[in-house]
This record gives sequence, structure tokens and C-alpha cells, in this order.
Amino acid sequence: MTDGVRLDPQVTAAGAADLSSAGQALINLLGTTGAQLAAETQARPWGADEIGQGFDRGYRSGEQQFLAALGALGDYVRKLGEEVTAVVAASLETDHTSSVRVERAYRDQA
Repeated sequence: MTDGVRLDPQVTAAGAADLSSAGQALINLLGTTGAQLAAETQARPWGADEIGQGFDRGYRSGEQQFLAALGALGDYVRKLGEEVTAVVAASLETDHTSSVRVERAYRDQA
């Protein structure tokens, strides 16, 4: 049994902002370093011989999957931060609404 859920709005909001920033940093990394990686590997620095072509076939799909996964991860982390921010706002609103109802109930009984 628990004593309930406790939420420090300032700490949680700061954590949510950090999540959003981290997600955006991953997206930015994809836009800069990921694009640079993709551009540099287009030159096939491993060669155009049979071994290089075999490497390219295996590498290219892995590179594309990695870059797509990095973008998706950044988007998920950024959205998670946004959702946590929404949860904090909703929790504060619920607390406020509940406190107003409790105060009214005590006033009405008096």
C-alpha cells in the first residue's frame, strides 16, 4: 500500500524540459552529423571492388535503419517531455479544482 503519489511540479517540469531538449538534440544530431555521415558514405570509401560492393550492400541498409531509429528516438523523447509537461499542468489544475470544491464544501457546512 502506498501513501499516494507525490509530484513536485517544479522538479517534474524541469525534467520534462530536459527530456524535450534531449530529444531535440538527437534530432539536431541527425540533421547535422547523420547527414554528414550519409553524404560521406555515398562516396563508398571502402572501395568499388567486389568486397567493397558486398560491404556497401550490408552497410547501406544498416546505416539507413540507424539514422531512422535515431530520428524516431529523438522524436519520442521530445514528445515524452511534452507529455510530462501536460501531465504536470493537468495535475496542478486538478489539485486547484479539488481544493476549491473542498473549501466550498466546508463553507456550505458552516
